[in-house]
Amino acid sequence: MYYFVPSWYASEESWKMPSRVWYRVGKESEFDDTVNHISMFKSGGVDVGIISLGYGPQSRYFLHRQGIWPIEYWNAFDRLQSVSGDTPCTFSYRDLNWPEDIEWVYTPFIVAGYLDGELYAEVEFGQHGNLLLINLFSKGTKSATMYMDDRGFVSSIMKWDEGKPVEQGFFNKKGLLQFSVSYPEKSVVVERTADYRTRQRKYSSIDDLLMEVLEEKMSRIDRKTDVVHIAADERHDQMVMEAAKGCIMVLSFYGERYDIEKKEQLKKDALAANLIITDTEKLASRIKEQTDISSARIMDISPFDTRLSLGKSQQIRELKVFFPQDGMTEPIRSRGIMQMLSLLQEDERIKLIVGTKDTQESAITRLREEMKEKAASLEGTKIYVYDEADKVVPGENDVQEEEKRRAPQIYVQPYTNESDIMAILKDIRLIVDIRDNPDQYIQIAGISVGIPQINYLTTRYIDDQKNGYMIHNIAHLKEAMSYYLVGLAHWNEALVYCVSQAEKYSADTLVAKMRERIENGL
Repeated sequence: MYYFVPSWYASEESWKMPSRVWYRVGKESEFDDTVNHISMFKSGGVDVGIISLGYGPQSRYFLHRQGIWPIEYWNAFDRLQSVSGDTPCTFSYRDLNWPEDIEWVYTPFIVAGYLDGELYAEVEFGQHGNLLLINLFSKGTKSATMYMDDRGFVSSIMKWDEGKPVEQGFFNKKGLLQFSVSYPEKSVVVERTADYRTRQRKYSSIDDLLMEVLEEKMSRIDRKTDVVHIAADERHDQMVMEAAKGCIMVLSFYGERYDIEKKEQLKKDALAANLIITDTEKLASRIKEQTDISSARIMDISPFDTRLSLGKSQQIRELKVFFPQDGMTEPIRSRGIMQMLSLLQEDERIKLIVGTKDTQESAITRLREEMKEKAASLEGTKIYVYDEADKVVPGENDVQEEEKRRAPQIYVQPYTNESDIMAILKDIRLIVDIRDNPDQYIQIAGISVGIPQINYLTTRYIDDQKNGYMIHNIAHLKEAMSYYLVGLAHWNEALVYCVSQAEKYSADTLVAKMRERIENGL
């Protein structure tokens, strides 16, 4: 059995899972190495389970969004609240006891309750329309927040004083208080009547209580055959490793989740693991430098797998280029854009899709205006930026002018998650990711769809002039783009190579490599 310990925590609390109201899309992706590792192992027929330390009353919706539900799921807070069962349940805010005279007002975002003309409650919903939480107010100030469990009950209630948390009480399905956490010290008091029998009634820290219940869980796993796969995170590494002592432990590093410059902490965590997995060669090398751990105990492997689903760009006349530009430095970014615009002038079939993770309307507008300014600065053929606000119905006198005008060639496209990226890439002909740190998921997704990519930084995924083109000077960008946009010969070669590479990074291949290292003596 492979048990995965994820790092699904909200940034402000080490033991709370993030949750999103439906109208506020986060800039950061929920997808991470744990999600994909679980997905790959499940698809390979391996028995997997999750051991979660995060308080997440909406966990089943989260796991469903990631495509890994159903799964054996153990949660520390479920155990402490004596909550069992995994079936989501429909639950309406109207099922709660409200004052008889409360008046409900439905807004485009929330449901608000008013009592004697004053705001009394705000009801928030999740991305699936699920009841997420209810904020209660007293004299115009938030006094409490009720967090709903997706299995149909009030999971906890947070009390507030002048905008600061005071106390959070956690309940079982019957509505009986099980334990409370006091702020700001985060000490815990367990009720005498609590269903789960703890060793003591008071704890100086919530971490102490979590450690107790985690040790109980770890005592029931098979230390000879079971594997504990930990998402490297300073907030829980030592706790999990202490509780899982004697087990086979894998420590997975991903992105910037762990500060590897904290040398002593890194060395302590790394030495306790049987195998270390990293998402990049650079990170693997840096960890080895910081810890002096043998290369045999460090495995650099792609955190994402390819899922071959070839695009349809060759079936359409337009030549769409996807340009994710977040994080690029100047003047490289501006010089690169101007070269791309020059190519757009030469061929009206080329469409530039400018990608951004910033979904705020003001940010999208600024990016669109910047593209308009850069396009207007070029002499010769005019290039138009698509803008819904600029669309007008042609009048009788300007029909001819509209007919002469080129169709828009630049589109600003926000994206927030992996599904958005795959949707964008379906009819893309070329990816231009010339950032210092190209997006790994975009690179893997590009291989899956069969799209060549232009990069500035050499990575394991792109082989020069096979499934992509490496440039080491921004002045060569236009030349590299023409290599794939003029004619189909080079593009077809890249497509064939992508298909061969897809097997190299398939789920079966990656899981086989990891299992071989883990199960055959590392």
